[in-house]
Amino acid sequence: MNKTLIVSYTPRNGSYTKKVLGEFIEQVKEKTEITELDLLDSPPDLLSAAHIALTMKWNAGQREFTPQESVILERNHGMANQLLKADYLVLASPVYNFSLPAMVKAWIDAIIVSNKTFSFNPQEGFKGLCGDKKALVLLTGGFDYENGSSGAKQFASALLTENFKFMGMETTQISAFGLNENWDKANAIVEQAKQEVRALANKWY
Repeated sequence: MNKTLIVSYTPRNGSYTKKVLGEFIEQVKEKTEITELDLLDSPPDLLSAAHIALTMKWNAGQREFTPQESVILERNHGMANQLLKADYLVLASPVYNFSLPAMVKAWIDAIIVSNKTFSFNPQEGFKGLCGDKKALVLLTGGFDYENGSSGAKQFASALLTENFKFMGMETTQISAFGLNENWDKANAIVEQAKQEVRALANKWY
């Protein structure tokens, strides 16, 4: 059976993100082996000075580390390994302050790992190593970023798409935006996203 990794950040009671994600899970739970990573329960480590120093050593080819260094590396490398085991990735998150919540960005930083999810050499340049996987991004937001009167823009979509592309993954996005700006239409906006989720689930599995 194929494998699906679901990464979610849904901290708010009554989360719209959780409602859309729940529809996806309901549609595919009998068709794929699901692994769920809740970033609230298992947050990735931020890129501290220690992380950066060890990442530079890893990128330079070092593979022997002290037990203490290995613990620091393994927490985030373990998240990259989760991705490598999956055939499909689903990332579900709200848009906060026009971009990704910090925990979601930290997860992205954790899975961008040299010789795991991408490679580099001077002759070929960078190469994504996750080309056998497909990604679905589920985003929700209070602003109507497409047709809203405020003219607000969000940068979460571009950030995620570019990082997944860097790792070689084909990405589909399903959004439910304008949930506060068009509060009287919030249920309809969520239902439209659910319909898109159902269509993609049937396409993928």
